[in-house]
Amino acid sequence: MNYKMSFALLWIGLIVGLAMFFVGAYLQISLLYWVGIVVALIGVIQTRTFYRCPACGGRFSSHGPLVKVCPHCGEEL
Repeated sequence: MNYKMSFALLWIGLIVGLAMFFVGAYLQISLLYWVGIVVALIGVIQTRTFYRCPACGGRFSSHGPLVKVCPHCGEEL
């Protein structure tokens, strides 16, 4: 998986997970509530694993926009 897809999956996982969490909490469906939490956590975990520089392997910060230059090695992405 490349770093761009990992960044996109973070936001998709967070949005879908939080939506499921709030709908489950509002409708009092505990299964939907917990699945939402799990989906959001999977999005965060995969980002911590795959959102890295393809050249040096340095981890990018997921706060802010998609990076264009590696902050560790200076490689243009």
